[in-house]
Amino acid sequence: MDTILFFVSSTRHSCRNRLDGILAVAQKHKWHVQVIERAFQHVNVAEAIDFWKPIGIIAECGSRAEEMNRKAFGKIPAVYFERDPALGRGDTVLMLDSTAVGRLAAQELLSSGFSNFAYIPFPRDPTIYWSVERGAAFVTELEKSGHTVHVPTNLDNATALRTFLANLPKPCAIFVANDHPAEKVITEAKLLGFKIPEQLAVLGVDDDDLICEHTV
Repeated sequence: MDTILFFVSSTRHSCRNRLDGILAVAQKHKWHVQVIERAFQHVNVAEAIDFWKPIGIIAECGSRAEEMNRKAFGKIPAVYFERDPALGRGDTVLMLDSTAVGRLAAQELLSSGFSNFAYIPFPRDPTIYWSVERGAAFVTELEKSGHTVHVPTNLDNATALRTFLANLPKPCAIFVANDHPAEKVITEAKLLGFKIPEQLAVLGVDDDDLICEHTV
C-alpha cells in the first residue's frame, strides 16, 4: 500500500478537519496516510521520508515550519497548507485569503455600529504572514471610513494585554488574529470587569467550535 505523509500540528483545529478530507480521498485510492506530529517536537524530515518511503507529502505550514520545503522533500510530490509565500515560489500551496478575512472583519464590525476599533495580532508570533495580512487589511478598510485602529506594540505577557485593553476607548470592537488569542482577550477583559460585547466586542478567526461555543 502506498503511503502519504501528512506533516501536521494536530493541535490546530483546522488541521483536524483537513485530516478528515485527506482520509476520505486516501480511502478511494487505497493510500495509507501516516500523520507526522510536528507541534511539540522537531521533525527530522529526512528520517521520516527514509523510513516511510512515501509517494507524496502533505505539509501543514501555518506556524512557519521552515523545515517543510522542496529541498527537504526532493522529488516527492508535495502539497502545502498555509505556507508563508516568502519561503518559496512555484510549489502547490492551498491558502486562506487572509487579506479578504481582514477586510470582511472590518466590514462586519463596522456594520455593528462601533466607532472604536482595535486589532490584536497573533501573540506568539506577531510577524507571521497571515497575522500581518489580516491586520493590514482590517486597518486599511477601516481607515477608508475615517476610523483609527488601535494596535498594540507589545503583548509579551498578560499584564501588557490587560493594560492595552484597559486603555482602549469604550465601547470598542476588537478583531483578533485567530480564535485562540481571542479567547484570551475575552478572559482578560472579563477579569478587568468589562462587559462583553457591550464594552468590548471580540471577533476571532477560524471557527474553532470548542472555543466559539464555550467561551462565555
